[in-house]
Amino acid sequence: MVAFALRPPQADGPTVDILIDPPIDIEKALGKALTRDLGFTRVVLASIEDMILLKEMAGREQDKADIAHLRRLQNGAI
Repeated sequence: MVAFALRPPQADGPTVDILIDPPIDIEKALGKALTRDLGFTRVVLASIEDMILLKEMAGREQDKADIAHLRRLQNGAI
């Protein structure tokens, strides 16, 4: 997977990952994506299902923790 991260100067600010070469079917992913307005900017967010899939493919330690959190969100536990 080819991606880069946009990070604000504040350490506690959100990071936005931009996928350059996503390893999933982008048309299907866009069909399940969510659109949200963040201030004056509209953003397209991957579905929780696709986020879990992407993080499973990456397989880093942080991704494992993220997957657990995403599954709690998916199950309405948060």
